[in-house]
Amino acid sequence: ADLPAPDHAAAAERALLAEQIDRLDAFAPAAAAACRAALPPVEARLADAPGRRVLIHRDFYDKQVFFDERTGPGLLDFDTLARGEAALDVGNMLAHLELRVMQGRCRSSLAVVASDAFLDTYHPDAAVVDRVPAYLDASRLRLACLYAYRPRWRELTGRLLERLGTPATTMNGGRT
Repeated sequence: ADLPAPDHAAAAERALLAEQIDRLDAFAPAAAAACRAALPPVEARLADAPGRRVLIHRDFYDKQVFFDERTGPGLLDFDTLARGEAALDVGNMLAHLELRVMQGRCRSSLAVVASDAFLDTYHPDAAVVDRVPAYLDASRLRLACLYAYRPRWRELTGRLLERLGTPATTMNGGRT
């Protein structure tokens, strides 16, 4: 059945990454150059065997989730709702949990527990799990661009780029 949301295939994700890097160039040319150099392998992983498209949040991370004692968990901010690969939401959440550890806002051990709880609840199938590394790296690259604008967190750009191509440190104790 057709889902009532715009399409966001891997090609759209690749285009968004390139656009973010181009915008960063005027503000932080060195960071943009580092991000641009990191882009080709990320693009290649995104292009490799795209998975089934489902309804996705597209901006799913820890600050988009709230919990009410009466009604349970809920989500915020559906402005980027789309049809795309479930691995995009999973990879984005895992990248943000890594980011919180880098920021010192979350202990690594707690991030692993949060990641495992998220994955246990989400129940990604094998096809989604296979695609998570591609979207994890896309999220890391996107976050590297975004945090280059923030004086307090600029040093995270390099650290996020260094993580490209590696397993999620928060997924099953660092094993994807």
